[in-house]
Amino acid sequence: MNNKSTIDGIMIACQYLVLQRDEPTFAEEIMKESGFTYTSFINGQKRTQYENKKMNKVINRAFGKER
Repeated sequence: MNNKSTIDGIMIACQYLVLQRDEPTFAEEIMKESGFTYTSFINGQKRTQYENKKMNKVINRAFGKER
């Protein structure tokens, strides 16, 4: 499995946590602890194109890039 596949899998899990379980803080912790970069997650989110607005906010908070 390559890094892109791993990040995509993490993104799907985080999307589930945020959108279905209303657990954005848990999703943020998973992203931070994964060892992958902010850019990796933004690119993974672009590949999925699922609920971008909400997920991008979660990614930004996870990596301290809130606007």
